[in-house]
Amino acid sequence: MAFKYTGDMQTKPVGHIPAAPEDWRAMTDFSLTVKNISLLENLAKIESGDGAQQHGIFHLVSKKHIVLPGGGLYVLNYSAIKATANMKKLRQLKEMVFVAGNSVRSISFFLYSGNQLSGMEKMKNKMFMDLFSSFQFL
Repeated sequence: MAFKYTGDMQTKPVGHIPAAPEDWRAMTDFSLTVKNISLLENLAKIESGDGAQQHGIFHLVSKKHIVLPGGGLYVLNYSAIKATANMKKLRQLKEMVFVAGNSVRSISFFLYSGNQLSGMEKMKNKMFMDLFSSFQFL
């Protein structure tokens, strides 16, 4: 599923529109891939040491479960343990992971931000929470 930001979060396209159909992702702001693995299996992969923790770079701060029609949503918040200069520069000091799905399929998305959320980061956090909270699974 491909998405394009609108309103205050909308960005102007840069460069030429890709000619090849396989380059459609270059025209989107973000995309989500529905995986043929269960929510709990996907969650276990993300919570593993080589998942969202990235081999000890991040540690889990909070975990929230929300019941969705036909499935569920987990929102995991991570914080950098020892932030590198590059992480600070790229504002990747916090990691919010959205994992939604049911017993058959799931979707996950990683969202990074700085320690102090900018206005745009606050808008993105709310937008992704609203988006993932709106999912329904059959």
